[in-house]
Amino acid sequence: MDLLPDGASVIIAGARTKWMAHHVFYPFRQSSDFWYLTGFQEPDACLLLEKDNSTKGYTMTMFVRPKDPFQEMWEGARSGIDGVTEWFGADATYDISDLASRLKPVLTKSTRSPVYLDLPSDIEFPNLPPWRSTVPLIDFFSKNNAQSGNLADFLSSPTGSFPSSSRSDLDSCLAVLASSRSTTRGQTDHSKYRPIRSLQAKLDPIKMIKSEAELKLLRTAADISAHGFKAAMRLAADCRPAEASRSEHELVQAFEGGCQRHSPGVGGRMGYVPVCAAGPAALTIHYTFNDRALRPGNQLVLLDAGFEYAGYVADITRTFPIGNQGRFSSAQRDLYEVVKNVEKELLTQCRQSSGHSLSSLHRASCQLLKDGLVRLGFNLDHPDALNRLYPHYIGHPVGTDLHDTPSWNRSHRLKAGSVITIEPGVYVPDEDKYPKHFRGIGIRVEDMVHVRENDQVILSCNTPKEVADVEACGSGLLDGLH
Repeated sequence: MDLLPDGASVIIAGARTKWMAHHVFYPFRQSSDFWYLTGFQEPDACLLLEKDNSTKGYTMTMFVRPKDPFQEMWEGARSGIDGVTEWFGADATYDISDLASRLKPVLTKSTRSPVYLDLPSDIEFPNLPPWRSTVPLIDFFSKNNAQSGNLADFLSSPTGSFPSSSRSDLDSCLAVLASSRSTTRGQTDHSKYRPIRSLQAKLDPIKMIKSEAELKLLRTAADISAHGFKAAMRLAADCRPAEASRSEHELVQAFEGGCQRHSPGVGGRMGYVPVCAAGPAALTIHYTFNDRALRPGNQLVLLDAGFEYAGYVADITRTFPIGNQGRFSSAQRDLYEVVKNVEKELLTQCRQSSGHSLSSLHRASCQLLKDGLVRLGFNLDHPDALNRLYPHYIGHPVGTDLHDTPSWNRSHRLKAGSVITIEPGVYVPDEDKYPKHFRGIGIRVEDMVHVRENDQVILSCNTPKEVADVEACGSGLLDGLH
């Protein structure tokens, strides 16, 4: 709050329950920014922060679902209004159904101090069936949408012109706020109201620099993930030609099982849908079908996966042999070493004193990969030749989200305290213009790195990466290592 102007307000919505079908919900995951600011894990909540002259410097108000014995019998315990005040440090807590009425005086204050908020990409209407209740935000504001509104409607109407259900108050009120920052010709002039500013633009620079507690959680998530990778490597190495029924899905199960067995027990889940791509499937960067049969003998499998621990996500990729007792062929090893060595070189540059940005690291990765591939016999004279083999970016920030702090500029220099991924890759199509023994191979190597002033810490260092370690893991020699 110290970074905001005097009198500023912050409004941030928690996540809603998402529905797969009638009475069938997706596992709940709290909005990352809401979780970061509150630590509150229940759906249908909202946070209001108001900068003031109090000793603390701001007032924290929470809006949550009240206690409800009947609903709690089905869904589990709720913190309730009193619990949130006591356990989460709120100065005041109200029923979520009171959100719209209590936001009105905040929005109508006679001040030009801004309101900071970010909106969901869609709006839910509870009067529709759950599996059809999502409406894109752009449609919500269309002239033909009878349920659309604007800030003027909300401020001038005692009842409001949007859905009346208390569950809709949250999204409806925030959607109305959106119209004040998207005014176009012919609409009401909202200049007399408080300006709306992006919260993400203020929050992301703070989230980018991790505290010691956050670094510990990310390291724990990475260490748990390492157990999953070792389990998957062992299973892949043990595949035999007679076991053609084994599939990528079994490797995903092995990964998740290895993680869950070593999770400390405060709650954890898969951080994202894994990419488990065997053989030529690895040429699809975000392949997530994960249902192909494993073909032992002369194939690799690319596994991009990570465990989420206490709200923080690991993001790691390894590529390793299927069958053959976990050993690389000579061609696989040659290509793997090029990618791995590029990654290791870039990791050494992940320090603030290097002056590098993600953009400059990406440019360096392109040159290093090109040099390595040319040494292996690739013809990369065409200007776009490398783009075909290496079509993605070198990395991204990671934290409470897989792709954390999305507003962060890649051209900004790396700062001590940030955590990023480094993930070069090479994906060779089955085409005559490429060396025959490399065709159809996709390799990516990815680690999480904590950037420091003059050095770095590889948070995912316990996941086998060197050829000797990957092969030893496949043969069971690394079973007892952590």
